[in-house]
Amino acid sequence: MLFAGSVMAAPNVLIGNDTINKGEAASIPMTFQGDGSVAGFDFQFTYDASRFTPTTNCASTVGNATVTCQAANGTVKVLVSPPFSFPVPVIPSGNRPLGSITFSSNPDTPFGTYDLLMVEENYFDVNADAVAGSGSGDGRITVADPVPLGDANGDGVVNQADVNAVIDQYFGVATAPGKPDCNADGEVNSGDTICITNIALGG
Repeated sequence: MLFAGSVMAAPNVLIGNDTINKGEAASIPMTFQGDGSVAGFDFQFTYDASRFTPTTNCASTVGNATVTCQAANGTVKVLVSPPFSFPVPVIPSGNRPLGSITFSSNPDTPFGTYDLLMVEENYFDVNADAVAGSGSGDGRITVADPVPLGDANGDGVVNQADVNAVIDQYFGVATAPGKPDCNADGEVNSGDTICITNIALGG
């Protein structure tokens, strides 16, 4: 799992990335980048509810603040509130993990990349005055296709056997069960044998 984007000016929240195989669960970490001015904050980001079912498992605290998460109807809501004390403490500066959200992919979720888009973020200081955010990072879940382009026979590797499968399909001997259109031009031909050779030989 990876975090989206690079380190940015604080305060902001980074939503992480994860690449999974079909049917697996994605674990998306969340990180708050603080500058020492924020006492509490909240944010929301969206997910594709038709493709994923979330399970919230946020960390219980960040600094002295409590992290509470809820996910439903395509939106994850996260509230980070300070302790009931005076003076109200700020969240220390630096990168602060907020826990993670696990997304179970539905069995019929197609291969591809699905964005986790930040739609709202609010930061407040110890006086409950708004603090301007510096722009947070969206995340994504990638459902990887286990059959790469050029794996014409679908055995999980690209090699000479795939060239043979392309040749068989071209001459009508057999239909390649994998992905023979290596160069993605919509046809199976000599261009695909070149493409496969380049991949197999690291060219």
